[in-house]
Amino acid sequence: MTPLINEPAGLLALLCGVTALFFFLERTIKGAFFKWLPAYIFVYLVPMLLTTSGVSPSRSQVYDGFDTLVLPLVLTLLLITVPLKSVMRDFSRGAAVMLLGSLGVVVGGVVAFLVFSPFLEGSSWKAFGALAGSWTGGTANMAAAASALEISPAWYGMAILADSLLFTLWLPVLLYTRRWAPEKSSPPQDALPGTPTGEPLPGPASLTHHTDLLILLATGFLVPFLASQLARLIPTGSVVITPSSLRILLVTTISLALSFTPLSRVRGSQPLAMALLYLFVASMGARADLSHLAGSAFLFLGAATLWLLIHGAFVFVGARLLKTDVTAGAIGSAANIGGVASAILVAGHHDPRRVPGAVLLALLGFSIGNYLALVTAHLCRMLS
Repeated sequence: MTPLINEPAGLLALLCGVTALFFFLERTIKGAFFKWLPAYIFVYLVPMLLTTSGVSPSRSQVYDGFDTLVLPLVLTLLLITVPLKSVMRDFSRGAAVMLLGSLGVVVGGVVAFLVFSPFLEGSSWKAFGALAGSWTGGTANMAAAASALEISPAWYGMAILADSLLFTLWLPVLLYTRRWAPEKSSPPQDALPGTPTGEPLPGPASLTHHTDLLILLATGFLVPFLASQLARLIPTGSVVITPSSLRILLVTTISLALSFTPLSRVRGSQPLAMALLYLFVASMGARADLSHLAGSAFLFLGAATLWLLIHGAFVFVGARLLKTDVTAGAIGSAANIGGVASAILVAGHHDPRRVPGAVLLALLGFSIGNYLALVTAHLCRMLS
């Protein structure tokens, strides 16, 4: 059956339209609907349904372009803006708790895979790696891990499903823990010096000049090119450290190095990167077919539930051992599992003075997410 929309321009228009529509609805519709079901879930699911119904193709040169050009560009644009100097300078017990949570994600993923892998299809270890990317960093880390591991779109969809459903249940738990938080007194240890308490970190100017965008695009394409050239010089022999995963790691490392340069202050990188990131998610949905994995969905959700509970144990036991409060544990877990937005939400609910520190913790998780995702995938593959 020939898809209704098969031309690259039409397919790009469809993906951009679907992505823009649901984020527009999320911004304009009041109520709890999009709080429980974020727009990016529909950005993945709707293209998948359109492909299943014959509107769009499951294979296209457009999707190949997203893999080879768009995703490395997104990673570069996001990583060069990470304030790594501040993260390193303000490393505190709050950061230590968050890193323990990251370790809990790796350990939890391996344990959950060990328990459930006998009942899952052989390549499910790649889905564990992709989900580990999201739960140590964020959506961009999940996309990077999926590309590096060459995961099937169906298993990528499974990871997105588990990520969204379980965090929907986990976030109220993190908010509820405020009941056991101490009374607010002195500024918290993970608040940033010189930053007004309760205020987010200052962002770039709202207006972006076309020169800024050209600089960002030049950098965004140059870094993956350099990574590809370097990857050819480095031998790879592991199932996990493939040429694709090596390129992702090199893009991550080079981009983090550039975050120490004036490129980190060029305006417009974040909105441009996020727009392209969600288009990549839409492209993954358009090539997915979950029908033959329907029986595995409940098993994978069960594995992810056990995984999340192990992460929670690491975070809150770590907070106890490090003699910090439950608020630090909740923020650290939100920074891992939910990313920047969720860390800000949990910090604002517990103690608004911790919002700046929460932003940096989430950025730290984003910086290490690609590495930890591949470590988790490699460990799971060894057990498969």
